[in-house]
Amino acid sequence: MTVPAPITTPTPAASEITPGERQHAGRAQRALLLDLEGQRRGEIRRTVDSTQAGALLASCYFSSVLRWIREEPPPFDLPVSLDAALDIVLRGLLTSG
Repeated sequence: MTVPAPITTPTPAASEITPGERQHAGRAQRALLLDLEGQRRGEIRRTVDSTQAGALLASCYFSSVLRWIREEPPPFDLPVSLDAALDIVLRGLLTSG
């Protein structure tokens, strides 16, 4: 699976993203790669399709960013929202059992 490179050309909305938020986006990409490596280590079910998992995480990430840039001031804390979304995707929605 190929993870897209971070956007480096600033757009009007991207120019307002703080260095901390850019750093968080990089952490999210690294987390995705580490979690897919976790499948090879047996930490993630082998039945999970890594391409589909990557697409799901990327969709979640971009959806959060698009919702965040639509309003001024931003309606939520982007890093907190991305962390919460990543937690939901990785831990799942169902209770254990």
